Amino acid sequence: MTPFKDAIKDLIAAMLVNFDSAITSAVEVLTTDIFESAFAGTATAIAEVVAPVAASIAALCFMIEFLKCTVKADIIKWEYAVRMMCKLAIAASAIQVAPKLLKFIYITGAGWISGVGAVGAGEFGSSVYGHIETILSKMNWAQALGFAVSMLVAFLALFVAGILVHVMAYVRMFEILIHMAVSPIPCAFLPLEDSVFGAIPKKFVMSFTAAVMQGLFILISIVMFQALCSNIILTAMESATGMAGLTLVSSGMLLGSLVLVVAVMKSGAWAKSILGLG
Repeated sequence: MTPFKDAIKDLIAAMLVNFDSAITSAVEVLTTDIFESAFAGTATAIAEVVAPVAASIAALCFMIEFLKCTVKADIIKWEYAVRMMCKLAIAASAIQVAPKLLKFIYITGAGWISGVGAVGAGEFGSSVYGHIETILSKMNWAQALGFAVSMLVAFLALFVAGILVHVMAYVRMFEILIHMAVSPIPCAFLPLEDSVFGAIPKKFVMSFTAAVMQGLFILISIVMFQALCSNIILTAMESATGMAGLTLVSSGMLLGSLVLVVAVMKSGAWAKSILGLG
């Protein structure tokens, strides 16, 4: 192989390695225990500051329900009074244990994500490079240059897709930590019987669960992308030669990269849709 072809090979290898590194780093962010990170300490500190405010909101909600009851009836039934007191007590407890509940939900979701990650996310570049190297070995320098030019857009899309996956993994992490930081406030609305405000705690938990599940959908998208592109490249090598093969490889990687970008961007909406929040 000529030095020129070696340079092209090294450039392609670097691009694929960078993509694998971005995906591997994203998978680490998706599967790591966020609640043991330094960021979690900040979120916990904010939750502790917010807790007294949430307790005041819970007391206010209790008073609102009590006044609504006294306006509607001259005598308050003891059953209703006991129920209001119990809901206030549950709200006070929930304000204190909300971060722990969120941690349990996150750890459960992280277990699912780790299981999907075991399929081999982050190994696309290493598996594809061997096939591309085989294609290059059969070319002269002019054909190798044409191959590099034809793959330029595909590799650029792959580079952008890798960065986007990495960024979305961190965005999800911040969303989870923000949920944790403000978790006492939604719990404060538990005493309310109102169908709108009373549903806030449930919607908050479902929203947090959707953020956790988003990581699962991102990882599934990565695994499906790897399977799609690997299959296209293998098919191109087995059934096509020359420019037809180059076109299949280039278009396949470009298509796969675009699909990955769209899937990762839509992952949050898919998670919310499954939980009825879409």
